[in-house]
Amino acid sequence: MTIQSFVFAQLHKSALNVRTNAEDSDATAALEASIARVGLLQALVVHPAEADAPTPWAVLAGGRRLRAIERLIARGTLPADWPIPAAVVKAPAAEITEMSLGENLLRRELRPYEVHAAIAQAVAQGDTVEQIAERLGQPKLWVQRQLRLGQLARPIFDAYADGRLSFDQAAAYASTADTVLQESVYASLAPQQSWEHRPERIRALLKVGDREAARLLQFVGELVYLGKGGAYEPDLFADGRDSRVRITDEALLRRLAEERFAVERDKVRAAAQRPDLRFSATPPQFGGRDDSALEFAQGDPPPAAVPTNAIVATIQLDARGDPLTRFWWVSRAAKGAAEKGAAPGALPKIGATISVSEGAALAMPDSGLAQQGRAIARDEYGLSADGLQLMRSLRRTLLRRLLLLAEGTVAQDYLVWSQARAVFGNTHSNQTGARVIASDWHDGADRPPTGLFESFAADCQAETDWQLRANELRGRPFMVEKDPAASLNLYLAESAYQKSVTAALVAGASLLRSADTPGWRIAAHDALARACAPKGRRLAAVLRSFWRPTPQWLGLFGRSVRLAFVRPFVDAGTLADFAKLKDSELSDAVAGALDPVRHATAETRVLAARWLPDLLAFGPDSDPADPVAATRTKVKEALKRKNASRARQPAE
Repeated sequence: MTIQSFVFAQLHKSALNVRTNAEDSDATAALEASIARVGLLQALVVHPAEADAPTPWAVLAGGRRLRAIERLIARGTLPADWPIPAAVVKAPAAEITEMSLGENLLRRELRPYEVHAAIAQAVAQGDTVEQIAERLGQPKLWVQRQLRLGQLARPIFDAYADGRLSFDQAAAYASTADTVLQESVYASLAPQQSWEHRPERIRALLKVGDREAARLLQFVGELVYLGKGGAYEPDLFADGRDSRVRITDEALLRRLAEERFAVERDKVRAAAQRPDLRFSATPPQFGGRDDSALEFAQGDPPPAAVPTNAIVATIQLDARGDPLTRFWWVSRAAKGAAEKGAAPGALPKIGATISVSEGAALAMPDSGLAQQGRAIARDEYGLSADGLQLMRSLRRTLLRRLLLLAEGTVAQDYLVWSQARAVFGNTHSNQTGARVIASDWHDGADRPPTGLFESFAADCQAETDWQLRANELRGRPFMVEKDPAASLNLYLAESAYQKSVTAALVAGASLLRSADTPGWRIAAHDALARACAPKGRRLAAVLRSFWRPTPQWLGLFGRSVRLAFVRPFVDAGTLADFAKLKDSELSDAVAGALDPVRHATAETRVLAARWLPDLLAFGPDSDPADPVAATRTKVKEALKRKNASRARQPAE
């Protein structure tokens, strides 16, 4: 092919050009802007036209470019003789058709994220959104969206480019330009299930389209908020029917809203002629919902005969941000007393009948106690519900930092004390101030049969010792003291030995149930057991001092396993006699053979004293030459072969 220069009058679109879709062919706005600014970046491809064609040359590749040039000439942007470079091909009609198909079929479009990144790079290099929109012939909003996606926080952009995030998810993150906030939300969602990464969930965490904030903005007034230095950013990916914004200075908005609420409360007090009227952030609750039985009908102020200390008012915003005032009895007890004609002095006062001391709101966050606590924070400090939550978080942060400064074992002591009170004293976390991390729970749906362990516990010295120490703990002064602060001080004064025992009980209460068999083995339990064993003593021997294999326990195993257990401790003839025994007799015989005191030789007594079934062991405990260990290995291998054989058998 050779490159020649043509003018528009010499060219027409070839009938052999395979692109025939009119909509695609006519979409030339961006091309027109590009050609007018920088010229033709890619030459056309032409071939000699048929004798009856309108022009001597037909455009095989570049029909849209030709249409864009035509329109530019028609508008006077380009002269009629503007030179058009084109490569000339001469070939049979079929081959030309195939060339046109190949030119369109093999072309790879830019991937969306490559477009986003290119727009962001152009802005970084100095171009404005308006300039890019003009040069590309695209709407300004399109460029703004590409730019926002191209400027996503790096981990989010990489996840989108790699296909780990969909376009809708990426667009949800791009609903704000705050990349620090984007990354914070992305990190918080990373460990969660995939369904938690819904675009609407992402926007909710970013506070984009937050309905409460939108109502507050309408309540305060957009001009007032902006006039005080506030700002908001629209979600570029929301259509006109579903416009969304993110308030960028929510603290300012809430402060302005509280100032407006204060004015509204004064208006309500004046209209109701009740200067001491109390307000609550939320209506009284019953069963987790507004207690409609306590509301005064029609929204009118209560009659003058109703004492002010028996009522509470709420001001809530409707969907348009207009304030709605409602009046309520403070409690069912107050309403009942009034209906019975009780003296005003007998009616409960807010904060008197309902106590909000000692973390009561923490214990029942959806109750009237919590509602009253929030109301007090709002009335006395001007704090919104979110503001109160913030104060709680900051106070915890300060206390955490103090724990890092604490000398000695104060932090450790507090942790152990709080768990001991919760697990063995049934003290609620709102009293100790700490979450319960150790409890006597069962492993989800994996519950042991009711009463099964208890039927073996009486013969287990380990369980007897555990319960004895737990009962002793429950009687310690720091456990029976009702005042939490005094209780903690008593524990801090305990001896190091008692603190160690308490820590052991707390740790023991937190343990999961495990077994030394595939699927149920916990390596940390093995390491913990070895760390706890007294130095110089075999772990198996220590464990056997706490537990003995009873006939009832041995009866849980199959006959072949029980015979394998006892093989190292009896001769061949005795083993053969054991095999002839009835099932219950076999369990008794095996239990006797595993009892160290039944053996005459010291060596056998030692082996029996540290015999431990594989399921109860905590990893290797003896020399490879140890016959007990060797037997255990043989049993395990036999069980594996048996299970493998079962797996190969066809189902009936």
